[in-house]
Amino acid sequence: MGECFVTLGTTQFDDLVQAVLSFKVKQALKNVGIDKLVIQCGAGNAIRSLVPEGLKDKDQGCFIEYFRYKKSIQADMKSASLIIGHAGAGTCLESLKLHKPMVTVVNDKLMDNHQTELADRLSELGHLICTTPSQLHKALTNDNLLSPKLFQPSKPNLFSNYLYSKLGYVVTD
Repeated sequence: MGECFVTLGTTQFDDLVQAVLSFKVKQALKNVGIDKLVIQCGAGNAIRSLVPEGLKDKDQGCFIEYFRYKKSIQADMKSASLIIGHAGAGTCLESLKLHKPMVTVVNDKLMDNHQTELADRLSELGHLICTTPSQLHKALTNDNLLSPKLFQPSKPNLFSNYLYSKLGYVVTD
């Protein structure tokens, strides 16, 4: 079956932890072939009261492991079939570069949440699915969940190469 990596970044986002561990979300994950959750829980405390590390959930057959921080989470992201994460730019862009299906969950309790703008735009473009903790279970039933549009990496030299060519320089890139 598959693995879902959940990342909360460095801040506390207990609403996302509670949503991911809810019956509805675990059932939706099971329906798309996920049987393992790896949760990077950051500074939050909710997970300790909800699940002991390494618990096998008998009701839904979902193995759960978690950790607070690692030097790098790239290996976790690479091995995942699906990524659920906070709406931080770094998390969103790293998932897209890896061509991994992603559900980004915005913290709707924050005021002036600039992360929402990026997540909404990437969702409009079909690269990921954007939702809130309370609607996560519904987002996991989206027909496009496992087939997002591929994200094309930027071409940082495009403009400078164009400018150089107009100035008469030979551009080899």
